[in-house]
Amino acid sequence: MAKTSGFYSLVCDRCGKQAYTAEGSPTDQNWKSAGHTNADGSQSGRYLCPECFKGYQVIARRQDSEYNAFMAGTDGDGE
Repeated sequence: MAKTSGFYSLVCDRCGKQAYTAEGSPTDQNWKSAGHTNADGSQSGRYLCPECFKGYQVIARRQDSEYNAFMAGTDGDGE
């Protein structure tokens, strides 16, 4: 019986999905870290499965656009 090392147990912080994968495998590479800066400046990070990361990207792109509009002064806030 061969011995293979370098395996991970991955658990999504959002949906709880779990996967076992070899280090550097396509499965391993599709799981991503997601970060967020809260309104008070504190930061949080989570680990997401590929499906949850797709949903996170939608939110992050919208927040990117809002942030860029705010910084450019084109958000209509007037402050």
